[in-house]
Amino acid sequence: MFLFDVETLSKSSESVILSMACTHFIPEDKPSPEKLREDTFFAKFNVEDQIKRLHRKTGKSTMEWWSKQCENVKIRSFRPDPSIDEKFEDGYERMRQWVDRSEEHTSELQSRLH
Repeated sequence: MFLFDVETLSKSSESVILSMACTHFIPEDKPSPEKLREDTFFAKFNVEDQIKRLHRKTGKSTMEWWSKQCENVKIRSFRPDPSIDEKFEDGYERMRQWVDRSEEHTSELQSRLH
């Protein structure tokens, strides 16, 4: 099973995407929180690039919602970090490859069980 989470700056399909995360697990295995963290993909995106190059948008109500979040969350989500911020298409491609590898691993495990 895959569980995806996407953080955005609008409800629109043209929204700036702050980050994407995905975790992969088999519910019957009842993985620990530590195991879930180990098996999670995360990408944080360059907001300025999305606005300038991709013409993505922000929404007033979403920005108001973000303004009410705790300071730590706002710093982690909004503060530019050149060491991890990436172009959307690069992060999307990394996630797609991660999902493919995770699916292959699950299929391999399931075939061993049968």
